[in-house]
Amino acid sequence: MEAPIINARIRKAATRLGLRVASIGPSCDLTYEVEDLGNEGATLGDLASGKHPFSKVLKEANRPMVVVGMGALSKEGGSNVLADLDRLKASVPGLLQPEDYWNGVNFLHTVHVFIDANALAGVLTPGVCLVP
Repeated sequence: MEAPIINARIRKAATRLGLRVASIGPSCDLTYEVEDLGNEGATLGDLASGKHPFSKVLKEANRPMVVVGMGALSKEGGSNVLADLDRLKASVPGLLQPEDYWNGVNFLHTVHVFIDANALAGVLTPGVCLVP
């Protein structure tokens, strides 16, 4: 987990509120139940296309959330992650609910300056709001 404070909040929601948590990437012990969706680059695309069994869970969730870490974006294929994320936003209507001020698409930055650099470079897609 790239951010211990975010991890603590997810853990609290998982253990106290029954939040269902899934992870794409290397397996690790987070001290709460996490559904391991694998470590394959195609998993996010499979979620977006509905091929992955967890796609149904995301589509049926009241307020689904996706947190993308810098590790996924900084390695080779990072642009594919952004493209798959755009497709996921289109296939899971609950991810963006502007009428309820809900944005379930989140980027976990390890260096604060990247937020401004990404915004200036036009990497972010319309409708995605990052709150530092």
